[in-house]
Amino acid sequence: MNKYLQTILEEKDNFQFGDSWRYSEDSLVAILPILRKTDKVRNYLILKEAKNVEISDTGQINRIRVTNNEDKPVYIRMGEIFTGKSQERIAVRSHVVLSKESVEIECRCVYASKSISTGEPMKSGGLAPSTFDSMLSSSSFRGRHADQGQVWAKVNMCNVMMSKSSDLLDKEYNLSAGVESTRGAVETVGSQPADDLKGTLDTFSKQVDKILREVPYFENQVGMAILDLLGVSSLECFDLKESWKALRDDIIKKEGENISKLQKESPFEYKKDKAIRSVKKLLSYVFKEKVTFKTQEVKIISLDAEKFTGEITELNGELLHLVLVRK
Repeated sequence: MNKYLQTILEEKDNFQFGDSWRYSEDSLVAILPILRKTDKVRNYLILKEAKNVEISDTGQINRIRVTNNEDKPVYIRMGEIFTGKSQERIAVRSHVVLSKESVEIECRCVYASKSISTGEPMKSGGLAPSTFDSMLSSSSFRGRHADQGQVWAKVNMCNVMMSKSSDLLDKEYNLSAGVESTRGAVETVGSQPADDLKGTLDTFSKQVDKILREVPYFENQVGMAILDLLGVSSLECFDLKESWKALRDDIIKKEGENISKLQKESPFEYKKDKAIRSVKKLLSYVFKEKVTFKTQEVKIISLDAEKFTGEITELNGELLHLVLVRK
């Protein structure tokens, strides 16, 4: 068993599980927070909070250049969206860009009809929806990153799913009432270009903001597991609460389509003990491991089991980030 999964499973090294939460009695999804109280000092930054990082378009559809001028390494999560005037892309795996290092990040386009502008500055634009994690992680484990055709197909599928969810929630709960776009008119998921992943995600998140704003932040939280009718859908965990806090809003947003699932008079319920049993069952799986990137400081490990896939990021021989997701 992977040592990090075992540590969380056995609630060692100050990891522990909090109380499960769901939005209402109609919710089809519950959240189990992962907590950790420690005095360990963080020695890296999350891309979103880094102030002195330059990101630019190389002119190639599968490459973005990242230059880290910070005094600390910067973590870029798998599925990170790079946005700007140029074509939006996502990172196909997680990266740690060391201090004063300049690297090209392999990526895929998530807005096909938007043109590429060589040298154009880009920035962190949030995270792709959770369904991308499974595709990206599984592809990395097989030894090849997801191809561009797969990603475009996933973009279209996600946009269709968010549109359907938006329509259903609006009919049942009128959640989009009063939501206004920056153009001053009511904006819906269906009004976005069909290949604009970030635009669709942003619009959908506005429409379900009432639900997403209710997701609590737990003291000393470093991660969470998402649970549905089939058990654990995904689990994500950092080493320290500062990292979770820095990326929390983007993680909640990328899980928005799952968190917002509602069904009136639903029999679904997840109490803390049941949620913990489900999470421990996942953590006890024996995952196959493949090191997909390694330097003296950084190691990226892809994980694979029958029903789940995932990724571990290590920095200086210690856990930085873990994600497990249902295939």
